Order: sequence, then C-alpha cells, then structure tokens
Amino acid sequence: MPTRRYLSFSIDQLEQEFKRVDDIQDLKALNEELCYRRTPSARKLKIRVEKRLEGGHASANVVKPRAAAPSGPDLAKRVRRNVVRETQVRPNTDAPPADLLLRKRLAESDEDLERSIQRERELQRQILQLKDQLQAAENSRSADAARARQREQYFQQQFERAQIELAQLRNVGEDVRLFAAVGLHPNCSKELIVYVQRFWRKQYHPDSWTGKSERDRVFAQEKFKEIDQAFSQIQKRRGFS
Repeated sequence: MPTRRYLSFSIDQLEQEFKRVDDIQDLKALNEELCYRRTPSARKLKIRVEKRLEGGHASANVVKPRAAAPSGPDLAKRVRRNVVRETQVRPNTDAPPADLLLRKRLAESDEDLERSIQRERELQRQILQLKDQLQAAENSRSADAARARQREQYFQQQFERAQIELAQLRNVGEDVRLFAAVGLHPNCSKELIVYVQRFWRKQYHPDSWTGKSERDRVFAQEKFKEIDQAFSQIQKRRGFS
C-alpha cells in the first residue's frame, strides 16, 4: 500500500509545497494526495499540478530568482532544511498508520456525546424526584382519595415517560459511540458508510501488512475484526446489508 506523503498537510500547506517543489517525484506525490481531497480549492490546485506535469518537469512554471551556488554556512542550512523536510514528510512505515480520519470523526462527535450524557443525568435526577413524589403521595393519602389517586396517576405517567425517554436516549448514545468508533456520524448516508467500510478494510486487510513485524500483523488482524463487527451492527441498525 503506497504511503501518502502529504496526508497530514492542510490545503494551505499543500499550496506552499506546490510553490516550493522542485522535483518531479514530489509533484507526483502531491498530485496523488490531491486525488483524496474533495474541496473546491483542492480541485483547483490539482488542475494546476496536472498542468505542470503535462509540461514535462516540475519547475516548468516556477519563476525562481537567480542566486549564487550555496557554499559554507548556506550549504549547511540547505542540508539541514532538507533533512527536516524528509523527516516531516516521510513518516516511519514500520509503525501502524495513524487513524487521522477516525480522530477527526471522534472529535466531531464529542459534543453529541456530551449532550447525551448531560441529558441522561438530568433524566436520572428527574426519575429520582418522581420516585420521591410517588412515595410521598402514597404515604400522604388524605380523606380526598380521588384527588390523591389522580396525583399518583399523574406522577406515575411522568415516571413512565421519563423512563421511555431515558431508554431512547441511551439507544441514541450507543449509536453515536458505534458510529464514532469507525469515524462516522449517525446521520451519515449509506454511500458514505460503504465508502468508509471499504477504506478501513483496505487499510487493515492482512494482505496489506505482509512483510511487517508479527506485532503489527496481529494488530492489523484485530482491527480488521473490530471493523467488520462494527459495520455489521451499523448495517443492522440501518436495515441494509
């Protein structure tokens, strides 16, 4: 599986890299990365990259000022800059790849989970208050038994409604956690679910981890099983296979 050199770059950083690049291989890697981006600015930048690729070399349309050949301190600075760039652009391929998409989706679902937790706590407090009111209504029955029964029925109905809402909220919270585990939102479309499922299956498929260490292969196998289980539950909840 090819390594995406510019995976962690933003569109502004890709724009700067496009202006700075002076090698045809770097330009091709930049073009491959832009194939994964779906924003309008990324498409425009991809068109510019393809035009430069059609020109035959990376620096065809780049206007650079003439400068003397580096030597001494200038040469040392350029060497250090190239070393830093190589260490930043080319990550360690022996380590498992970072789940950047999963981290992004988990960050987006944090607010939904926080609201669900707060609402669950409010419902639990409301249920405790209703239980106390029911107990007080049962203990303080007066001569007006009809009015006491009406109050008891009212509190019983409120208690049942709160329990139903709490059960529904817990189901919603389970959906949020289930979808967030694979980097999705509970309201996403079927096409996005299929696309993300293929993405994770391709990334953690055992065939893609041949040649790696035994620890990495075991890690990939466990992740592959977890992804299959998660998407099978998502498909059952959405009602499609």
